[in-house]
Amino acid sequence: TVAGNTLGSDFGTDPTVSIQGTAGGDGATLTFKGGHGINAHIDASSDVITIEKGFDEIAKINSTSDLLLTADRSKTTGANRTYQLDLNAMGASQVEIILPIPTAALVGMFFKFIIQTKKDGVVHRIRAKDTTPSGPVHFVGQAILRDSTAQRIQLVEIGTTDKDVIEIQSNANDKGGQIGDEITCTLISINQWLVQASFVTTGSIASTTPAVFVNA
Repeated sequence: TVAGNTLGSDFGTDPTVSIQGTAGGDGATLTFKGGHGINAHIDASSDVITIEKGFDEIAKINSTSDLLLTADRSKTTGANRTYQLDLNAMGASQVEIILPIPTAALVGMFFKFIIQTKKDGVVHRIRAKDTTPSGPVHFVGQAILRDSTAQRIQLVEIGTTDKDVIEIQSNANDKGGQIGDEITCTLISINQWLVQASFVTTGSIASTTPAVFVNA
């Protein structure tokens, strides 16, 4: 028998495989420690147990309403996955992609976002969901912003605790969001997401300070 999420083990849950001998014989349980993202499942028709890495498929986000991501192996909202952001399909009104509430067991999980389509004139957001008593949850890290002639970097140092939103706008002077741009958010503590982001904008950044990380 196998115990574990059919989509791969939930974070903080280690999959187990129980091996039973012949009738009346000895049995054993094999537990995969640190099995975050390991999938263990059994084909009952052939008695074959398969142990594999969790899903790697790229999911698409095109929701026109706020979307809460989850700290599990869901194919559509789960952690340790890559997501395509279809900004155009997300529409003309602001959409927030909300990261899960952090816990100590979740440290190390990540979400990677790749922009698939642009949307001029609309700010979409990635939000660090707050919690108590360990809040405020915030972003640290860096965002590189480029236009056709220049490059600027916004740094959020450890110790800065008020940046809880990442803003994406394809044609802004202080933000970006063109096809192929990437944002990776990795949970490094119970109240900090480490961000590495790279953006291109069709705006002009020559005299503008990047404002990808904001307090909102």
